[in-house]
Amino acid sequence: MISISPDDLVDCTAAVSARYRLGIRPHTSLVAAICNKAGVNLVDITLSRATVHRKRFKKIEELGDKIRQDIMTTLKGKKLCLHFDGKQVKQIEEDLNITVTVERIAISVTSPDLDDTDDILLGVVQASSSKGCDQADVILNLLEYYDIVDQIFAVCCDTTSSNTGVFSGAIVLLSTILDTPLLWFLCRRHMLEVHISHFMEALTGEKTKAPRRGLYVKLQKVWPSVKEDIDKMEGLIKFNWKTLQVGSPLYELAKEALQFGERALTLETFARGDYRKLCEMFVFYLGGEVPGFHFHQPGACHEARYFCCCLNWQVLKLLSLKC
Repeated sequence: MISISPDDLVDCTAAVSARYRLGIRPHTSLVAAICNKAGVNLVDITLSRATVHRKRFKKIEELGDKIRQDIMTTLKGKKLCLHFDGKQVKQIEEDLNITVTVERIAISVTSPDLDDTDDILLGVVQASSSKGCDQADVILNLLEYYDIVDQIFAVCCDTTSSNTGVFSGAIVLLSTILDTPLLWFLCRRHMLEVHISHFMEALTGEKTKAPRRGLYVKLQKVWPSVKEDIDKMEGLIKFNWKTLQVGSPLYELAKEALQFGERALTLETFARGDYRKLCEMFVFYLGGEVPGFHFHQPGACHEARYFCCCLNWQVLKLLSLKC
């Protein structure tokens, strides 16, 4: 038998309720349902939306302060590399009960002085815009909040002009405010997207600067009508090895790719599920054994990441769909 008071029940469910975006009203209803099942007369306890709202945010503040103190202890005296990236996200304004799009910046740090090489997340804070000055402002505020302003020696971010601009870029502004030179560790991964866009143009004959590629949008639309046939796994188009001469450069390249994919699947060397899915598909396409192979419903069809081109085009190739 577990004994817990209604106040403690609100406290212990506060963080998880906020984590999964459970509103105050459903959070109150959940606590009331548990108390009611436990035989508690709701008339005899103080339980209302206002009470849950107050206790929930108080508990979240307490947990946040504890996490902050732990992070400050871990980072004290360490040389730190600052990582940040911005993204527009939708969020619910509870006071107005509407959905709005806001700019948020994920900010973290790493340190060569720590055994753990993983990022330590400082926060995902809202900025007025994606301008360099606004980004620098919220980043500086967060660094001051954790009292690590003087410990930053390097910056890691992407190469957008709002970050790297020589006059109003976030890095330049931070370096000027901190009055110290910063080592630039710039992520140039997005440069690959330019090459991928040229490749996709040659492959599909479709040149687009739209946020989503029409071919993938059509794939999403036809998927429900063809899913039943797809699940039968019949008539799939696989790579025809007979078209290549044994020992030719293309033959050796395809063989090497197959061996690489099979080894990756055996070692489970995947940081994300979509990496594994792509590996499964090209191994299956090249004739390798992939136990339990099946197709997933197409996801993202935007142009912001080249990875969705790889996934969607492989699906089209295997299924020989004419979208």
